[in-house]
Amino acid sequence: MPDKPDSTPQPVLQIGPATPVIPSSTFSAAWTSNDCYVFLGRPDLGAKAGEPGEAAAFSALALAVLQLSPQSTKDLYLVLKDTVEAYERAWGEIHTDFTRRAQAARAND
Repeated sequence: MPDKPDSTPQPVLQIGPATPVIPSSTFSAAWTSNDCYVFLGRPDLGAKAGEPGEAAAFSALALAVLQLSPQSTKDLYLVLKDTVEAYERAWGEIHTDFTRRAQAARAND
């Protein structure tokens, strides 16, 4: 007997004209005992360089901060994971400096 299609109504997300769209090329996360903070930002191109001969420190400007419970953080992780996997099935694997470093680190474990 074939499975019945899922009849659960799916939420519709509407982006209105006042909804902020935040382009972000830099992000990080930090935990407290009961919250996860996801920082969205962009490189701070006006940051002062290091002394001559010194590597310049990376500086970023925070554009937005998401404060999430551990449960919401896990849900966001799963939504993003599923979305990226679907994208890669359709368009090919996404390669970034971060993914290459993470793959190299796993290979050395």
